[in-house]
Amino acid sequence: MPRHRNIDESELLVLRVLWAPNTHSIRDVIKSLKTQGIAWARTTVQTHLTRLEAKGLVKCDRSRREHEYRAACSREEIGAQGLHRLADELCEGSMTQQSLWLMTNLPFSHDDIARFCTLLERFNRSTPEPLSASDGSTKTYI
Repeated sequence: MPRHRNIDESELLVLRVLWAPNTHSIRDVIKSLKTQGIAWARTTVQTHLTRLEAKGLVKCDRSRREHEYRAACSREEIGAQGLHRLADELCEGSMTQQSLWLMTNLPFSHDDIARFCTLLERFNRSTPEPLSASDGSTKTYI
């Protein structure tokens, strides 16, 4: 996925709604945001969707009377871009420095640490194997 311009917090809120399965109308997005205590006007939601579509992060189906939107990027892609941006801005581009800072400054459960160890063992073997996430999904990290 090509790197996109920065995504602001409001755009990220809209993307989080769109990462749920299925497509979503503006009305669906407004309703979902309202359950999170965010009461935006229809025009505000439309503006965010238009900006996200211009960035290539959202797809819109205009074949229906009420347009339907879906995310054109994954949570993992946006997360990776954010981590790279942070490494560039705060750690002179070093993902190692950023990872070490995260690991020494954030609390991790024993399960998290065990998953890190498993991932590091796979890196050492250079065998691209999927690593099971706590939600049961798998991702290849090599």
